[in-house]
Amino acid sequence: MRPLHIVAPLSLLVAVGSSLPTSAAAQRRPSAAGTHLRDYGLFAGLDLRFGDVMGEFGAFVGAHAAVLLKNRVYVGVSGAGLATDNATFSPNPQLAPEPISMGYGGMLLGYVVQTPSLLHVTVDALLGAGAVGALRDRRGSDDDDAVFVFEPSAMVEVNLAPFARVGLGASYRFVGDVDLPGIRDKDLRGVSGAVTIRVGKF
Repeated sequence: MRPLHIVAPLSLLVAVGSSLPTSAAAQRRPSAAGTHLRDYGLFAGLDLRFGDVMGEFGAFVGAHAAVLLKNRVYVGVSGAGLATDNATFSPNPQLAPEPISMGYGGMLLGYVVQTPSLLHVTVDALLGAGAVGALRDRRGSDDDDAVFVFEPSAMVEVNLAPFARVGLGASYRFVGDVDLPGIRDKDLRGVSGAVTIRVGKF
């Protein structure tokens, strides 16, 4: 993770050392601390995923944040929530169908395939849990059910600036352990298109 400050004693040593004669080779040699600092990054982003939910179009809006290690591996957290109300189900057969409410989040682990160009590929996976139920309505129903979620993704990203990237790709949302009337595991699973934007120190 990118340090937020430099330790005072180290600064003092650097100041004293700079006043001593050094060879040209030593002056050109990067410090170990500087090398280590460049090995770490930190970024946050927003994403939009769209696909099939219960046979209807569904869009998930999410956010994520991660630490980038060695410009290759990143570890963080991610979460998303269903932003559309097209998909419906009946928690009570005697009542009219209600829009589905769904949200999930968990640990994010990914890898960046660096290329010489502005384009590069990222692959990652979210492993976590979520909740599925009916949107809160006038009756104040509370039918949320805890579910398991695993979502691998693959993206092609382009560097907009040294601190910003935008990506386009796809993911597969695997949902398990659904226990609600009228909803099966496979109703919430499926391939999604994805658009992301990330900002930070890469």
